[in-house]
Amino acid sequence: MVRVQPTRGGKGGKTVTVIRGLERAAAGFKPPPQGAGTTLFAATSPKLNGMGGVYCEDCNIAEAVPADSHDMGGVRPWAVDQELAIKLWDETEKQIAAL
Repeated sequence: MVRVQPTRGGKGGKTVTVIRGLERAAAGFKPPPQGAGTTLFAATSPKLNGMGGVYCEDCNIAEAVPADSHDMGGVRPWAVDQELAIKLWDETEKQIAAL
């Protein structure tokens, strides 16, 4: 992630702040090997045999949470709303057809 913060320096220079390494982890991101864990869980876990359409996080099936939850994790109601999914699909088809 790169944040660019234009500032006026002595000669109108710009300051660029790049978040890397430990700073990125401190900002709430997992390092790549840890982040890949959930993908591997979803691809290989016997716990998911015969299951489809589930959201996973932190090497487990994500729990449903209310729309106004302040938690970073969990599945919000709109993510599993079938009527909304149909509307989105229909709108996507219209947008693609217009290309």
